[in-house]
Amino acid sequence: MRSLAAIALAIGAVVAVAFGWFAPRVVLLGWLTIATSLAATALGAVLLVCMLKLGRSRLLDVWRTPLSSAVPWLYAMPVLCLPVVVGVNTLYGWNADAAFAAQRWYLNVPFFVVRMLLYFAAFIGIAVALPRAVRASRLAALLIVAFVSANMIGIDGIMALTPTWHSSDFGLRWTVNGLLIAASLAVAWQAIHRRGTNGDNIRSRIDGATLLFALDLGWLYLIFVDYITAWSGNLPDETIWYGPRIHGAWGGVAVAFVAAHVMVGPLLLSRLTKRSASTLLYLSGLMIVAQWLEAIWTVIPGTGVDAFLASGISLASVAVIVGGSFAWRNQSRRPSARIAHG
Repeated sequence: MRSLAAIALAIGAVVAVAFGWFAPRVVLLGWLTIATSLAATALGAVLLVCMLKLGRSRLLDVWRTPLSSAVPWLYAMPVLCLPVVVGVNTLYGWNADAAFAAQRWYLNVPFFVVRMLLYFAAFIGIAVALPRAVRASRLAALLIVAFVSANMIGIDGIMALTPTWHSSDFGLRWTVNGLLIAASLAVAWQAIHRRGTNGDNIRSRIDGATLLFALDLGWLYLIFVDYITAWSGNLPDETIWYGPRIHGAWGGVAVAFVAAHVMVGPLLLSRLTKRSASTLLYLSGLMIVAQWLEAIWTVIPGTGVDAFLASGISLASVAVIVGGSFAWRNQSRRPSARIAHG
């Protein structure tokens, strides 16, 4: 099995390199949808830990295990974001477009690399400091650093694809995306591992579902305010961004993930839903799929690449990251040969 896995990885690497050679921007855009979402999710888990610790919430006792799994991903983010840094010219193309001349002081490759290095340092610093953070002052400091980092990842990683478009709440919306995915993963983990019907399990499920509902409502508010502001303002730079995303097939994608959020919200208000582990598992899974669709809808339209191929790369990136994480988890739990054989 190890030989087959090595052969499969080698073939996959060759295919990825070959495909990246002929269509590098498609590969980078597909990878960007997952890398930025994963960074926001890891930072969202950190934000949840800090807020639950500061609020002394009993929910942290249940969510500690799934949320603490964000720490290894913070260490891995510099490696996962390396293709974006290496392919910055191919991905963004700031130097090739004269329309970005007024923003060249910020949108240039050297300054972008410096900012990414600062974000990587923040990721590793948070990963080192979070397990040791007990005092309220340190938790508050980590909360601020994680919040600013998640905002800036959304702005520098995704909003910079369309420099002529400006949104004051996009960074906050991307942070809420990360919080929503982290909370959905925690609710799903809780539904799988805490299926009992005793009082503690039911109370923790109710608390988790209530927090998930609050984040879902916050996401709906932010995306509605952003869209209604652009619609009422009727500004050309807003139309550049929203035009490709609300017409044709992309409009159907937008309706799909917004409808998922609108449907999940009222269901989470029901006390019967909050008590049911299986229902919470399905709803949290639906939220994760909806956020993946939103990431594709946010990144790919208007870039001029084949949307089907870029979406396929995004889905393949999900498979690679999930498969790699399970493989690393199983390998880290496997005892050494000396221990196994006494």
